[in-house]
Amino acid sequence: QILPELFRRFHERYPNVNFDLYTASADHIKDRMERGLTDVSLMLEPVGMEKYDFVRLERRERWVVVMHPDAPLARLEYVTPEDLKSVPLIMPRRLNVQSEVASWFGDDFKRLNILFTSNLSSSSSVMVHHKLAYAMIIEGSIAFWDPGKITYRPLHPALMASSVLAWKRQQPFGAAASKFIAFCKEALNSKTD
Repeated sequence: QILPELFRRFHERYPNVNFDLYTASADHIKDRMERGLTDVSLMLEPVGMEKYDFVRLERRERWVVVMHPDAPLARLEYVTPEDLKSVPLIMPRRLNVQSEVASWFGDDFKRLNILFTSNLSSSSSVMVHHKLAYAMIIEGSIAFWDPGKITYRPLHPALMASSVLAWKRQQPFGAAASKFIAFCKEALNSKTD
């Protein structure tokens, strides 16, 4: 939700700059950054940041379970690990994120019915809409979906995640990317870690 405002304000300062928005998992984006194909990325933590400078976003994301509106768990106010033990699940594909989710489940994680993993919440949502499984995703990724086709419930206890805006450390950038990084650092009013 923060990117449109950053893009709009930067474009007002530098109207000749175009953006290339590319969506993928953090692992894939890090690979693109290593190969010089992506200058700046927005990545969901946990993610290894040894090679990157970054600004951590203050807004934290809440994990939720996405389901068909007719699903039995849709009647609940929130979803617990116990509620998810016997239903088919779609888990995030990234191993670092799976570790966070596994920690939330505790000992029950190894007994879950994980139908498959997915690297994009939109793909998981298609499966959810067709009543194949329940998906664990970040709430911010479903803001524009049709609630008549899928719904969600927050996890209890809450599981939260943060994001970072990152760029490769000691990477020579072009003028536009350099200005964008400086602008983001200023606009986000955060120190670089």
